[in-house]
Amino acid sequence: MKVRQQLQCELARREFWEYCKLMYPSFYKEDREYLKELCGALEEFYHNDDEYMIINAPPRHGKSFTATNFVEWVLGKDPTYKIMSGSYNEDLSKTFSKKVRQTIETEKIGETIVYNDIFPNTNIKYGSAEAKQMHQVRSTTLQLLRLVQQLVSVLI
Repeated sequence: MKVRQQLQCELARREFWEYCKLMYPSFYKEDREYLKELCGALEEFYHNDDEYMIINAPPRHGKSFTATNFVEWVLGKDPTYKIMSGSYNEDLSKTFSKKVRQTIETEKIGETIVYNDIFPNTNIKYGSAEAKQMHQVRSTTLQLLRLVQQLVSVLI
């Protein structure tokens, strides 16, 4: 890997916004301030002791996509975290879990940066359950994601 890519990976390990820009540059652009603020709020949430966070934004503004990316980033920083997702329907939760697994398992082809370049120590271990429930290597019971993925009502 080139020196520039190594530096980008190091920055992505440290900052959630940089992770999102590196992994999904066509979506996370510098001129999308609302995404930058959302990423900053999620990273702040990760570092503080708050028990929950509510994300309230219009439809199609990247709430679920960013929440999924947040889980990837957090698991990369500490693979022992357990994640619980909630949504208004079962399909969204399954899609969420599947996307996280697929991103972590992505194999490198060519020069494109993949998850494992940023977080080489995070792997997926499947349990024996029929649904192949995701368990992180070295998993420990810790509380992390107190995140509401979808909020239907508008807070005033």
